[in-house]
Amino acid sequence: MTKEQIKESVSMREAVERYGIHINRRGFCKCPFHTEKTASMKIYNDSFYCFGCEKSGDIFTFVQNIENCDFKTAFHILGGDYSHNDNLANVRILRNQKRKETKQIKLEKLKKEIDETYRDLHFFMKGEQLFEPYSDNWCYCVKDIEYLRYKAEILDREWEKINNGTTSRL
Repeated sequence: MTKEQIKESVSMREAVERYGIHINRRGFCKCPFHTEKTASMKIYNDSFYCFGCEKSGDIFTFVQNIENCDFKTAFHILGGDYSHNDNLANVRILRNQKRKETKQIKLEKLKKEIDETYRDLHFFMKGEQLFEPYSDNWCYCVKDIEYLRYKAEILDREWEKINNGTTSRL
């Protein structure tokens, strides 16, 4: 059951009476949170308020105070179930796996592109050395080297961005 379902199915009066506390016709009872001779806690349909110690809240707060526990324990005491959160946890796990897989695919594609860029860069640098300076082929090589260096710099930055600063591509 969810929090809302519990609030709909368990009234404040029922929650208080589960602990053996007698509620009079006007909805008052002796407060279990402090010692007193007369009833000073008013029980409403969905909440309580003590005019003596000024404690107030809903059924979960009441159980938390009387059992001296956290909300999760009070939730279980009142019949709550966290099973739907298991589904959310599974969704989170699947999303994380998908992110990792997507990142790995991106890295593999990027590594391939980086390797091709550096291979081409090496090829044109060899060509630059082979051709006569300022010949058409030499000019093509120099132009391609400049472009490939720029591209390699961008790809290296992308690699670091995806890997949070790690520069190794091995």
